[in-house]
Amino acid sequence: PTSSTSRQLVIDEASNLESHISNLTSVLEETQTQVNSQVSGLTTEINNRLETIKAINIQVESATNNGTQPPNDLLDQRDQAILELSQYMDITTFSQENGRIDIHTGDGRLPLLSDNTLTKLEADLGPYRDENRIEVYMTLGGQRQVVSDNINGGQLGGVLDFRENLLDKAQIDLGLTLNGLTASMNWQHYQGYDLNDNA
Repeated sequence: PTSSTSRQLVIDEASNLESHISNLTSVLEETQTQVNSQVSGLTTEINNRLETIKAINIQVESATNNGTQPPNDLLDQRDQAILELSQYMDITTFSQENGRIDIHTGDGRLPLLSDNTLTKLEADLGPYRDENRIEVYMTLGGQRQVVSDNINGGQLGGVLDFRENLLDKAQIDLGLTLNGLTASMNWQHYQGYDLNDNA
């Protein structure tokens, strides 16, 4: 208790620890910002591919209704757009008799393009705004809902999986460590006295 050198050493080490924790927090926050940006960008790319497929569906249906064979180049363009879409997320496709193709999420539960009605994905802040966490939304039956958990595979699924299984856990672990450290430090202080013998 009377060694000022030991006291200063503890204070210096505490300062180093604070700096280290601050750096860790900054890295995790920057990673969260990058993930948010990726989710927004990939959502835009997915909507663009869906728009392309919808437009081609109209042309293919028109050709089918007129009794002519749909132009192969149109079918090739649509196949290419579907292939690109599948690289962003898992999808399930359903061919219709009128020549159109319906597209759902990989589990088949959510319609992205059904009866040539497009349900766009939206990237927006989650319900808990202070978390600064971008989620993926869809408006189904007039209800806007988070569908991030329904998206698997592809680039967007990979980013969401990384966030849930790595980034979130790292942030939680750091928070738990800090809470434990703070409680232990406060308990230690509570038991001790300062240089003036004050509790």
